[in-house]
Amino acid sequence: MTDAQTTPPSDVLGYRQTRWGMTASELREAIGDELEESASRRDFKKYYADYHLSDIEIDGDSYQVIFQFDKETDRLAQVLLRRDCDTFAPPVLAYQSVEALLTRKYGAPTLRSGEPLDQVTQWIFPTTSIELMLTFVEGVTSMISIRYESATSSNTDNL
Repeated sequence: MTDAQTTPPSDVLGYRQTRWGMTASELREAIGDELEESASRRDFKKYYADYHLSDIEIDGDSYQVIFQFDKETDRLAQVLLRRDCDTFAPPVLAYQSVEALLTRKYGAPTLRSGEPLDQVTQWIFPTTSIELMLTFVEGVTSMISIRYESATSSNTDNL
């Protein structure tokens, strides 16, 4: 991504080369050899994850990418990028930097909410909702996450 201003997309069809509704075999074909199979299934309420990418660099930091499938359909419904941070230092500057990168790529956010140590920024497109979150509870958890979710399965009424 360059610093030059680009025209934001009118829609986002998924995360990178993935598309909502893919099967596990279609995901493996789309991602290729860098896709890793998890040692065991990870449960995320209405989703599950068997596959991930490790050490994806965003703005100099390493993120894990978790591909989440809908439990009812066994189809790709959400992709979560996650970076665990130092639990004694809130990653506010890192959050702001990633927000700036996403804004350059996707345009102005649709929604911004939260407190300085618990922030949410969201971009909503016809096919995909993208949500950047900062969560910090000193000594307990500190995380930056980016969630790409099928617009048909996202619930923005609660944000």
